[in-house]
Amino acid sequence: MRCVRFKGAMKIDVWRILIVYKYGGIYSDIDHYPGSKLSETDPIQPDDEAFFLSDAWGRPSQWWFAMEPKHPVAFFTTFEIFKRFQELQNNERPNVVFVTGPDALKFGFGLAQESWDDNSFSEGLHTCKLGKTVRKISETHKTGN
Repeated sequence: MRCVRFKGAMKIDVWRILIVYKYGGIYSDIDHYPGSKLSETDPIQPDDEAFFLSDAWGRPSQWWFAMEPKHPVAFFTTFEIFKRFQELQNNERPNVVFVTGPDALKFGFGLAQESWDDNSFSEGLHTCKLGKTVRKISETHKTGN
């Protein structure tokens, strides 16, 4: 994992998912905040176990999300990241988006669900393995200056 030592974004990607897997909580990049659809009670529900906004490509966002500890999305994302590390052909110039970034989270999100189909990344509540759920909304983010 030499590439992680020298790629700042990869360090953050790995750190983010490991911390949220162990402790749960809300993660937000410092320069992002959710848009107007998000309030204290809507669309996050009191019994939500994981919650994601969408990025510009409809993937679950990695710049703002919330999960309870040991949620299947965090587990499968961690698994996917380490699988991709093992498959790296060139660890000097890895493509961060596909190794540890948004694409790895997308696959973890999909693998965590009971069934991965065309609706797996749509807005709404999805059933995950271990009887858990994840809610995703299509709200995009706001960037602060």
